[in-house]
This record gives sequence, structure tokens and C-alpha cells, in this order.
Amino acid sequence: MKVFSSRYFAIYIVLLLFLVQSIGLTNPPLEIEHNWRQVTGLMVSRNFLEQGPDLFYPKVDDNQGGSGIIGMEFPLMNYLYYLVASVFGYSHWYGRIINAVVTCFGLLAFFHIAKSLFNEKIAQIALLMISCSIWFAFGRKMMPDTFALSLTMIGIWSGIRFLKDGKPLQIALYFIFLALGILSKIPAAVVGAFLFIPLFDKSISQQRKWTLAIVGALALAPAVWWYFVWNSHLSEKFGYWYNSGQSFSDGMRAITSHPLSFFNRFIFSGFKSYIAFTVCLTGTVLAFRQFFKSKRKYQLFALATAILSLLYIIRSGHFFIHHDYYMLPLLPFLALLGGFAVATLNKKWMVAIVLAGMFEGLANQQHELFIKESEKYKMTLEGIADIHIPKDALIVINGNGNPQQLYLAHRKGWNISNEEAQSVDFISSLKAKGADYLILNRSSKIEFAIDPVYSDDHYQIFDLRKFKNNLSRGSNV
Repeated sequence: MKVFSSRYFAIYIVLLLFLVQSIGLTNPPLEIEHNWRQVTGLMVSRNFLEQGPDLFYPKVDDNQGGSGIIGMEFPLMNYLYYLVASVFGYSHWYGRIINAVVTCFGLLAFFHIAKSLFNEKIAQIALLMISCSIWFAFGRKMMPDTFALSLTMIGIWSGIRFLKDGKPLQIALYFIFLALGILSKIPAAVVGAFLFIPLFDKSISQQRKWTLAIVGALALAPAVWWYFVWNSHLSEKFGYWYNSGQSFSDGMRAITSHPLSFFNRFIFSGFKSYIAFTVCLTGTVLAFRQFFKSKRKYQLFALATAILSLLYIIRSGHFFIHHDYYMLPLLPFLALLGGFAVATLNKKWMVAIVLAGMFEGLANQQHELFIKESEKYKMTLEGIADIHIPKDALIVINGNGNPQQLYLAHRKGWNISNEEAQSVDFISSLKAKGADYLILNRSSKIEFAIDPVYSDDHYQIFDLRKFKNNLSRGSNV
């Protein structure tokens, strides 16, 4: 039986992946990992719906009494969310379905890129490996990472098709998807290394190569302006700035001071599978042995991949060490190395190793499909707030750096730590800046001598407007 030779193999795999990802797809952002990152995007999407979709001035809810306008990734995914919500009404999960659908097309593009540049067997194995890596989990979150990478790979595949066929529509799609992908998240540019193979293929006309290179450079221009000009302007004017990377010196310092965490990104974080890591490591050794024997275009591809990946890792620095989704731009290359290694085996071993790696990877991510019962109480927060807090009131909540509960309260204001919440002087200073209500998550065990306007097992609400003289009536116990 030709297990790896079906004409529709990639479509079958991607559809199967989508069906599994659909488990719990309508869940609110209550999963333990990366809920903070999802709600940030959800805030922007909801503010588009409620205040108007101004793509150049995205707003978050943890506005500290200000505008909430923030420098961030170009909010294309958030705008698509706004379009869906404009038709069907707002719900927490639309970003999941948008990302899952786009990611499926991105995986198909990856398969065709690998098949075109290498061979079908390597492409099939690489598709299986990346499908069960952390692409599986992050491909169903309200986060722009796999979304951006998928758009970029669709653009790259269109560019490769243009080099072969020379059709105007193909070069137009190449520009559009490449520009939107890198705009949506600039690390997606790393997968542009795939273009080094066809650009240095002597069988392709120079005119088409130059066209592809020039159009590709033009596609980078919007992202360069957005991240290095416009975001800097927003940061200077409004005081909000999301991660723009680190300097090379700071990035190197972060990596070298946490070597175990750095290596663990490759050993486990990317594929959530020690089997897959072993396969990729074997592929790296085999590929290195073939490096000097390869055609020049493959040597340049390997060199470009190494340089772009290294620059990305160092610029990410601290964030690469502490967040596993920073591995995503590297996974297409690692999956190809795995495909290169497994393709050298006989079919029985090939099937056994691939299936074992897929099972391990998915088993280590199955918790992403479900919500813990202990987290569901947070969904009561908006209903409680609607009864006791006016919609336009500014609130303070002890989210400890995580804006999840501020988002779920559907209010704007301050997200503070438990330590800050225990300080009456600090709360009084926020009251002086316009804070109207304090919401305490009672898991913090903080108690005040002042009476709440609402209290249950999980939350207490205090009306700060009732207390004059800097909350002198209250003190933490």
C-alpha cells in the first residue's frame, strides 16, 4: 500500500488537522497558556467593533485611564474579526476559526513549497511533522503568529508559481500575501529564505527572477514603515509599546545567561516531541554532510536560513527564551530537516517513526482543546460588572500583568498586581487618576476594612467614588 503517495494526501492531512482543532474551537480564552496574548488581540477587535475600525490606531482595554492606543502588529487579523462580528455579533471565538482556516491554507502552501523545491516524500513527512508541532495549538488561538506565517507562505508559493508560469495574477498574489503576512507579524519574513532556491536556479529566466526580487522588496516596505516608523510614533505619542525585540547585545546576553532554556526551545518546545527532535537532529547531521555536495542554490538556501534564523533568535532574545511560540518561524525549516532524515528510511520505519512523533506531539498538546473547570468562573465577571459598574466607568483589577479579567469584565482601566492591590496608598493614587471601581479576585486573599458593593466566592467590587480622603477608612488586613 502506497501510504505516502495519494494525490490528495496534503488535503486529507490538513482537513483531519482542522477537525481535531475544532474540538473546543468555540471556547472563550480561558486556557492556561497564552490567554493573555489572545485577549490582547480580542480587546483590539472588540474596540474596532464598538469604536470604529481604525487600523492605524488599535486600542486595548488596559488603558490606565488614557486612550489605550498601542503600537502592535498590523491588526489585519483583528480587522477580519471585526468584519465577522459586524455580521454575526461579537463572540470570543471568531479569532480561532479565522486563524485555523488561514493556517490550513498556509500548511497546504508549505507542502507545495517543499514538494516543488525538494521532493514529494520529504514534503509529505515535513507536513505531518509541522501539523503536530505547536502549529497545532497556536493555529487555533487568537494570535497572529501562524496566521502571519501562513499568509507569507501562500505568497512564497505564488512567487514560485510565477517563476514557473510567469502569470501576472501569480506575481500579484505574491506581493499581496507576502506584504500582508510580514505586516501581520514581522518574524514571518524568516520563511522568505525559501526563495533563495528558485532565485538561484539557472533554469529560470533572469527577468522573472528580477521581477520576483523587486516585487518582494516592495512587499517588505509596508512592514518596515509600520514597525520602525509608525509604531515608534504611536509609542512616543501614547506611551504604549509592545515587544519590538531587543538589541543584539541584550539578545545575546539573554540567550547566553539561560542556555538550558534556549536549548529546550529546540529539544521540546517546538514539536512537543522528543522523537521529532531526534529526527530533526538526525536530519541536521545528514543535511550538513550533504552541504558541500549540493548545488549552489541549496547551499545558499541553507546559509540564508541559518543567517535569518540566527538574526531572528538574537533579536528576540529574552522573548525567545520565555515564550515557546517564538519557535514558530523556525518550524518549517526544522520539519524539512525531519523529512530529509525520515525519507532515508524504509517505509515500515518511516511510518512508525512519523506516527510515534505525531502521537507524542498531539498528546502533549491535547490540554489546549479544553478549559479547566477552575477557570470558568471568570466568565461571570461581565454579568456581575453590568449590574454593579457603569459601562463607561474605569476599573482597577488585580490581574497580575495578565489583562484577561479586565477584558472579560468588558471595562477599561488598570491591571495591577496583588502587591499593588494591597497598598491603600497606591489604590488611592489610581482613584485620583480617575479610577471608579476596584475589582478584587479573591484568590489573592486580600481583604479590606471597607465594605464592598458586591462580594461572592471569587470577586469583590469596591466603589472607590464613595471614599473621599484617599480611602482613609480602609486598610489592608
